[in-house]
Amino acid sequence: MHFETHPDSNEGSRRRVDRSFGRKLKPYYEEVVQTLPDVVKTFLDEKPLMALPGVSDIRRIYVPEMVISLHRVHVEAGNTISKGLLMNALELAADVADPAKNILDTFKGTGRLEEYVEELAAASRSILGAAQGGTEGLGIWTV
Repeated sequence: MHFETHPDSNEGSRRRVDRSFGRKLKPYYEEVVQTLPDVVKTFLDEKPLMALPGVSDIRRIYVPEMVISLHRVHVEAGNTISKGLLMNALELAADVADPAKNILDTFKGTGRLEEYVEELAAASRSILGAAQGGTEGLGIWTV
């Protein structure tokens, strides 16, 4: 077990860090990414279903929440398991922006697009920091 100073506590206090946590978390992450992305991409996203009463309302409730939650799973996996997993958050953004899907339109209809863009910006800064070995030299990206 490794000890480190907790950044939000008094200078002298320490907390335990389980360095095997990422390895323990990996099978759960793999399970999530095998199932949830397909659900996010296809959730009630067929023309006959979209025409049914109430389906748009259901999509406005669940689609942004699922996308943002999956995004956060990718970011946490990137911070905990492997920095390379941060790229999955950006790949999810490509799915959101896919004009063949109605995900982006759903976000626009909920007012949560700004929230998602902020999450993407944070993930992008993390990716840039990981590629450069830290956040120094990121200039405007450290905002």
